[in-house]
Amino acid sequence: APATEQPYMLLGRKLPYGVDYGTYMHVVAEDMGAAPRAFGPTWMALAPRVLITWALGQAYVSMFKLSGPYADPQAWHLARNELWETVTKRGLGSNLTLFATVAFFGALSGVCYAVDAMLYLPRLAVGACLGALGLTGSPRSQRGSDGVLATTPKQD
Repeated sequence: APATEQPYMLLGRKLPYGVDYGTYMHVVAEDMGAAPRAFGPTWMALAPRVLITWALGQAYVSMFKLSGPYADPQAWHLARNELWETVTKRGLGSNLTLFATVAFFGALSGVCYAVDAMLYLPRLAVGACLGALGLTGSPRSQRGSDGVLATTPKQD
């Protein structure tokens, strides 16, 4: 995809080459199989300090070395100790504000997901029923010998 379509590009396009560092790091980590996860290969949920450091911290390079092709056991030690100190030095007020913001937008996303599911599932069910009865009648796209895309009714 062109660079302007990448999810890590800065909003507003003030700088066409600017990227959001945290988002960029997570996209690259996903691509190479090193993205940290609460549950999964790293099981950060079993290490509460590491989990909190990941959730409330920045895109620390060490967090992307917990698993994946560049996994390093020392990264667990860094996350559990040095990076934990960085997160706790911000103070309770800052961390609670960050947590409340994440919780609010997480809940909002959950509500949007639920509404979307409630609107989409009935349509999916009706389509499945019509398909089972052979009543879909949806057009099918085909290319002719001249390469032009033509829409023709479905023929059974």
